[in-house]
Amino acid sequence: MIIDVLPNGISLGGFKTVRIVRVIRPLQKNSPTVKNLIATIFASFPAIMHVLNLLALLILVFGRPQTL
Repeated sequence: MIIDVLPNGISLGGFKTVRIVRVIRPLQKNSPTVKNLIATIFASFPAIMHVLNLLALLILVFGRPQTL
């Protein structure tokens, strides 16, 4: 609510993360399956970042315009 009032030049991307955590936290307490699923997602995050870095490198190398 307060975030909508702030000028466009101020970046508050971290607050979206806080909102997501607030939604996930009650789900973790009720079900061990959901808790394991969330732990697995967080554990796989570094591997996903490696894949995204490789994708960015491939786009950088092969996606450049050709000069004539």
